[in-house]
Amino acid sequence: MSFKDIIGHERIIQRLRTAHREGRLGQAYLLHGMDGIGKRLIAKTLAKVANCDSPIDAYDNSRPVGTPPAGDSRGLSDACGDCHSCRNIQAETHPDYVCIRPDQSQIRIGPIRDLQGTVGLRPISGRLRFVLIDQADRMNEEAANALLKILEEPPPDTVIVLITSRPYAIIPTVLSRCQRIRFPSLTTTQVLRGLKQQGGGPQQSRRLAELCMGSLGLALSLEPGQLESDLRAIDDFLTSLNGLSPESIVRFAQQHAQDRETTERALQWIGLWLRDLLLIKLGHMGSLMVAQTPSPAVSAIAGFLRVEQIVALAGRIHWIRTSLIRNINRQLALEALLLQLRDEIRSES
Repeated sequence: MSFKDIIGHERIIQRLRTAHREGRLGQAYLLHGMDGIGKRLIAKTLAKVANCDSPIDAYDNSRPVGTPPAGDSRGLSDACGDCHSCRNIQAETHPDYVCIRPDQSQIRIGPIRDLQGTVGLRPISGRLRFVLIDQADRMNEEAANALLKILEEPPPDTVIVLITSRPYAIIPTVLSRCQRIRFPSLTTTQVLRGLKQQGGGPQQSRRLAELCMGSLGLALSLEPGQLESDLRAIDDFLTSLNGLSPESIVRFAQQHAQDRETTERALQWIGLWLRDLLLIKLGHMGSLMVAQTPSPAVSAIAGFLRVEQIVALAGRIHWIRTSLIRNINRQLALEALLLQLRDEIRSES
């Protein structure tokens, strides 16, 4: 994998390539944006480019770096993907490539403390040492403070990259020492291109691309048949919410609060259902996602709920998603959301 293989984010790639060519890569970056859009991939590819044994021209794979095309003086390089360094970084076995990830639900102080000893040394075999901290928002307080000490006296020949979809969950003193790069969501066309490269059928790929809201990673992780089944179940459950007992709501919350990822997925689908209600209410029937042909019951709910009620419920979902980092009780949060939605429907029906 090299920069030429990455879908989207052309301006960000150009910025990082130029900084590398001019010898002015930052000592710490914060790459932030929704999950599954390429932040981790671009960080790893930058590490390959900086340490590649046989870098290639960014515009002509057959030409070594140093002989740019006629009329092009930029001389930007790309990773060959085949040399010893590139293969080791891809496999995460390179001695100068460190990737720190959460252990269960947190990044604890141990890996950061180990890093303090490592970054004080010169790179072993590469030109630059790269440290990727994946899901950096999951650092606990001790780990974040230990990282802050490293960033306060940035080590030479080292680039530290924090990757997150929740920059607001990282302490401000760490944020202030990083160059921040916001990654936009991919377009539906870009997600569709990525799915087609993986052999997806046109109709299923189109449906996945539209549902995943710009996240190619999410689209690739979903099985189309299971996705449709899950969406039908969500649609049926929410449509019948008015007549459900509290026990049924509790059971649903229990099933979707098993872990953080399951809760986030449920919140995403409920949010899409609310989005469909709003579109039906506004008469934009061609852009529905959960049920492309809404049932009479869904249309009725959209008819009597007010726009401000739907927006308030969407705001509640956003609050829950931002609060998951603080380890709130996921089941209680889902129960409260569903009971609020049920009460809104009952009050207006």
